[in-house]
Amino acid sequence: MSEAQAVPIRYSEIFRDVFLWGWYHIENLAQDQVIIRISRGSRIDTYRGLHVGTDEDSQSEDIDATSIWLRSEELSAFLDLVRQHVKELNRAWEVGKSFVDEEPARSVAIEEQVGGQAVDTKTDDVLQWTSDQLASAILHPEVESDMQRLREMILIAEDTGFTVDESKQLAPWLLSFAERYRDSSDPQDEAAVWSAIRTGASMLHPQTANLLFTLLEPGHSIETSLVTVKMVGRVFEAQPPAKVDEYQDMADKVCPAAEIVRNMYAITSRRSAAIAQLAIYALAAMASSKTQQIVEEVKQLGLTWFTQQTLRELCELRSIWSSRPVPLADQPRKLLDRAIKILE
Repeated sequence: MSEAQAVPIRYSEIFRDVFLWGWYHIENLAQDQVIIRISRGSRIDTYRGLHVGTDEDSQSEDIDATSIWLRSEELSAFLDLVRQHVKELNRAWEVGKSFVDEEPARSVAIEEQVGGQAVDTKTDDVLQWTSDQLASAILHPEVESDMQRLREMILIAEDTGFTVDESKQLAPWLLSFAERYRDSSDPQDEAAVWSAIRTGASMLHPQTANLLFTLLEPGHSIETSLVTVKMVGRVFEAQPPAKVDEYQDMADKVCPAAEIVRNMYAITSRRSAAIAQLAIYALAAMASSKTQQIVEEVKQLGLTWFTQQTLRELCELRSIWSSRPVPLADQPRKLLDRAIKILE
């Protein structure tokens, strides 16, 4: 994203007052890429941008010190939403109550049996559920009869700590949900599909990462390949292999995304560059011997910005592995070191 195509938006200028009464979530997709999700009842608005780090950011965890670059084509829609929030906030102030109280759809309480207990299912109470209650509700055979409620529960599940047994049940269900709804034409399903992939994948071990295979396929109305390849990298980043090419089947699935670097026209696309970098990271994290050839091709591209970004990501992987309490196996470490040296 070039500066000519983007405009900086500072959290302190937008979120402090405008979303005081609402809900928003900022997700780091890959290094500098972010997604802003703003929830308004059953509607979820999604905006993509780049996080801009500064010296001030590194000195403070204050959200006000952070900036985002939004694509110019999305800026107008984003600011329209901001203006609408301001109007609603002002109107609520005038009548003497928060517009949070004016959401009738979210204030209706429905009693259901979840995990053997009667639970109030309005969203505010779902936030207070135990992990067992939330898992039971998501896994309920009739849960898809209320898609609005299911989408909300999936988003909440992303920030919930589940037990090992709960995770074993939820992971395949969440990934199956993402696969079934990735062709949905309902824009509200996008955030839930991506959240389901992130949560489900985070519960996997390298030995069960094959559950992500189908979600790596591109070409669906809700694009799942980018977030899936990112999560593949996360799985192996957290649980590195003991030797090179231990997960050859997964490497074969991820490699086509990394091979985008062979197409000069494709790599200049922001999305294509992002998925290629994530795929290279995933290959390195799973210690695939394909990594060295791919980074050599990156070097030959002669695109300084892409080479430097890929180098930063691999150096970050090395840093993460270096901080592990259990030393990394020799073969994966040497493969990563060689890849970094090629790009330096």
